[in-house]
Amino acid sequence: GPGFSLTMNDEGSARMATRHLLDLGHRRIGFIAGPAEYSLSLRRQQGWSAEMAAAGIAVDGLLAVGDFSHASGVAAARE
Repeated sequence: GPGFSLTMNDEGSARMATRHLLDLGHRRIGFIAGPAEYSLSLRRQQGWSAEMAAAGIAVDGLLAVGDFSHASGVAAARE
């Protein structure tokens, strides 16, 4: 049926946020990805990992997965 699609630059926004944190001097920047069934989760993760790679920083142990809920975000941040 009729409708409209709304998209945003998920990868570019994740890169920009990561770059901002790098510019502030942070180096251990974790990322909490959303569920794999949402394509935006992968695009955001790719933006973060690409910006970290561009800065020459390994992301081993810095990725967690949540489900977009507050509780999963708290658990992933603790991880």
